[in-house]
Amino acid sequence: LVTITISDAYDMAHNKMDDDNSNTIAIDNTNPPISSSSLASDNSTLTLIFQESVYTNVNGSGTPTINNFSFSISGGVAVLSSTTPSSIQVLNSNKTYVLGISLNGIPNGSETLTVSQNSVNKLYDSSGNEFNTTNDVTLNDTSCVISSKTPVNNGTISSNTGSIIFTFDEQVQTGTGYLTLNN
Repeated sequence: LVTITISDAYDMAHNKMDDDNSNTIAIDNTNPPISSSSLASDNSTLTLIFQESVYTNVNGSGTPTINNFSFSISGGVAVLSSTTPSSIQVLNSNKTYVLGISLNGIPNGSETLTVSQNSVNKLYDSSGNEFNTTNDVTLNDTSCVISSKTPVNNGTISSNTGSIIFTFDEQVQTGTGYLTLNN
């Protein structure tokens, strides 16, 4: 923010401007920063809150769309289905954006998701300053966990037709797979 104060000014006839009539002009040349971000526990959305409203046009008009944002991911096992958000919800007078995230694979908590503006479809504040920073968040580990099992570790099944029961910390889908039992 640049502040210009006008005082000791003279007009073309060399009349001094009255000091009681001085003007202060504030020039905003600060890029619109993100003040906070939060990730949904299931990694489905990322909420960005800007310190000020952002727009698609340099003149402070136009509501941002999914095409104004871009994702990248590094680390872990999950990958992005698309570098463009899958959805957008605009709240709080163009200050808050809830961006949908489409992933392939189950995050293990070591992925870093980076959001930035799209390289072609730029974002600006009402003074025409371009948003040019990135924001990183670590994805949550969303793999399911075995919360209990019967028999317990080193336990014994009483017959060849006994059951092994696993209880998971969330709903799981029936499927096929392999279970290895060791002596």
